[in-house]
Amino acid sequence: MRARILTLTALILALGSSVIAAQALPAHLKNAPAATVIGRILAGRDQLALSADQVARLTVLEDQLKHARGRTVVTGLDRVPGKSVPRVERVTTTATEAFRQASALLSTEQQAKASRLLDAHSR
Repeated sequence: MRARILTLTALILALGSSVIAAQALPAHLKNAPAATVIGRILAGRDQLALSADQVARLTVLEDQLKHARGRTVVTGLDRVPGKSVPRVERVTTTATEAFRQASALLSTEQQAKASRLLDAHSR
């Protein structure tokens, strides 16, 4: 029984992520700042028919990404005589991660429109 529940959960998660993955971030935005992606989605709020709640949540997300300094991650250990010193690196949110976060706030139809909207900005 537990195995069936885990299998169904994995299947549901895989289906949900495949919908978001189907609307890939255009290549010209992959190296852009994360907040830029959210800003472009907000700029097309009329075309996407965003609700007031979606606009508010996307605005908060954009502000967080603009002011985020990143998170520190331990990438390894440096050996110093007598002790180990952690090696840390600052990791920031990528544009692809920002698009996934924004997509989670949009309906499936809006996700497809957002992907086309972002792709249209490159032309």
